[in-house]
Amino acid sequence: MRRLLVVFVVVLVAAGVGWYVLQHVGQTVHHALTEVSKQGEKGALPRHQVAAKTTNLGTKPARKLTISNPFGSVEVVGGAAGISFESKTYLPGKTLEEARKLEVPIKVKTEITSEGEQKIEVVPIKDTPMLDVVVLDLKVKAPAGTPVSIEVTTGEGKVSGLTGGVAVHGQAGKVRVSECTGKVVASTTVGDLEVEDTTGQIEANTSSGALFADGVGGSVTARTMDGMANVKVTRGDEVTVSTMSGAIDVKVESPFSGQMEVRTMSGDIAVAIPSNSDCRVRTMTNTGAITCTLPLSKVERAGPNVSGQLGAGKGSVEVTNNSGAISVKPLE
Repeated sequence: MRRLLVVFVVVLVAAGVGWYVLQHVGQTVHHALTEVSKQGEKGALPRHQVAAKTTNLGTKPARKLTISNPFGSVEVVGGAAGISFESKTYLPGKTLEEARKLEVPIKVKTEITSEGEQKIEVVPIKDTPMLDVVVLDLKVKAPAGTPVSIEVTTGEGKVSGLTGGVAVHGQAGKVRVSECTGKVVASTTVGDLEVEDTTGQIEANTSSGALFADGVGGSVTARTMDGMANVKVTRGDEVTVSTMSGAIDVKVESPFSGQMEVRTMSGDIAVAIPSNSDCRVRTMTNTGAITCTLPLSKVERAGPNVSGQLGAGKGSVEVTNNSGAISVKPLE
């Protein structure tokens, strides 16, 4: 009887110790993950590359390529024979060895729809504090003529060398489009937007961030809610640049005979076009000075507002400012 009692007590103590150890270890692991998450958010711990993988999706043409990444950046480069991508995963840690001990909580999912759309998505595997600090960047290669749609949440979106149409949106990061042709729709919620050496039907929009367009041509629409807009047009048929609050600088590098509208609610505007352009010019402001040094004919003035004509007046340039100065001058 006494022996049974001793055995029972030993088992009970062992069970208690085991329970304590499990509870303590579980709490310690949870605490460690939470601390990593917190420190990662604060930038106290550097991120290390813990994984890299290349995936080839074949050379069969896709009717459309859609990429979604809430956990990092996306870069798409046109000109490849087929679609492939490289993924790089980063986790925080004092050292690379420490970062490698952490579990990667996300994965890359690929799918081809019945309509022939190729999807590449970065998705969570499970709910964990590590979702707040893990980063996975994608670099995708695709045929130039593939229509591409990109959605990024916290990283950058980059696109180059595409001709089949581009739609890219960044929620909290920079978006950059370069050397593309065709229809381009680029936007950010919070972040700068850059469009370079791109022609076609271009729509660039930011809610909060600066907008830079250099070497663009065709039909160009550039809008910001809160931020400056700097637009340099090589050849423009239709050019619209507007801000709610922010300065605007527009330069047209070739003689202009299309339709241009530049307007802001608050901020200075500067427009420069070649003197040998063929267009009507009209400037209007409610509060602010207007300076126009173009060699206009048929000049009319009404208060600070100035209008006139270059050449035969085939095209139209309208510059409107609610509160701020306007400068219209020859391109130097």
